[in-house]
Amino acid sequence: MIAAPYVPLVMQWCDEVALFGVSATNLSDGAGPADRRRLISAAGRRLAMGLSATEILVVSHDILTDKAFQSQIEAIEAKRVLIADEMHNLGSAGFLGAQPDFFEFRLGLSATPVRQYDPEGTNKLFGFFGQPCFEFSIDEAIGVCLVPYDYYVERVELTHDEMETFKALSEQIRKLGWKIEQGVKDAHLDNLLRQRRLVIETAANKLARLGQLLDVDGARHLRFDLIYATDKAPSQLDAVNDLLRTRGVLYHQLTAEETRDRRGTATILANYQSGDLQVLTAKRVLDEGVNVPQIKRAFILASTTVERQWVQRRGRILRKCDAIGKSFGVIHDFVAMPPAEMVQDPDAKKLVAGELRRVHEFARLARNFGAADGPIRALEEMQGLT
Repeated sequence: MIAAPYVPLVMQWCDEVALFGVSATNLSDGAGPADRRRLISAAGRRLAMGLSATEILVVSHDILTDKAFQSQIEAIEAKRVLIADEMHNLGSAGFLGAQPDFFEFRLGLSATPVRQYDPEGTNKLFGFFGQPCFEFSIDEAIGVCLVPYDYYVERVELTHDEMETFKALSEQIRKLGWKIEQGVKDAHLDNLLRQRRLVIETAANKLARLGQLLDVDGARHLRFDLIYATDKAPSQLDAVNDLLRTRGVLYHQLTAEETRDRRGTATILANYQSGDLQVLTAKRVLDEGVNVPQIKRAFILASTTVERQWVQRRGRILRKCDAIGKSFGVIHDFVAMPPAEMVQDPDAKKLVAGELRRVHEFARLARNFGAADGPIRALEEMQGLT
């Protein structure tokens, strides 16, 4: 049993399995519960009758936690192996409350197995899968299975109104700060934090800066580019798409909506990989695992504070691709800064400090770290403002 979080990853795993001379059964290919029961029963019969020595089922994470599904798998008289891709996602209550303990062998795969801000979920995951048995850091991977990269910090000032909104939300959050310290769950507080992060991720000046960067090369010369927008407000992705459309750029968005259609997703990726599409626009669906090694350059308009996302996104951009002669990747990171006249405000300093963590992490391995146009100057400037 191979479990992955998203349909594109399920499809990708089926393709990988085929390289080993066996065929995988895709249980997430538009199949409903009745179809899944039929396919699982057929696999069980082939094993029982000796018609096959191994059956490989590929399924999405949400189906893996289904009780009826688990019962049917448990009833098969065979040794069971679970390979869980992006296993950090299984630290949610849904999986932890319905762990399939009947799998005799378990392998969890993740670039970031430790769940940030969730030590309890991390401990339970390690309790199910065991402690890490093999680690390969991004530092080690660059030059082996990942290409080096250049990192550019695109500092974008918040407008005066955006900064005032950020400050007002920060004040409300401070009043509830004791709940954060004591680990008290509060929906209102979560919403305030989300709204404040939204101000940073959707800063209006980011679109203008993106347009300037795209115009440096010109629309005709764009190829194998990726633009990440926030997943907290659809308006930003719409605005990015409009910006590309007005420039005559051949693009397609790839979000959760598109990936519900397996054939449609395959067509989008094939067109991008062949160069027929110049740009992909996305929110989160490309963060984890999806193998599109042709991506040469990424414009990251919005990032969360979750370090796992930073690792995953670099992994998307730095994959080797000999087919197009890819020797390095390029990352343009859009970093929100306070208006120049407000840099001494305490909330402005906190804004910079929050963005600085990500900039430091991305910058430390960049091959252009100390270059004149590299990230070192932005780091020094931001450190001076905190």
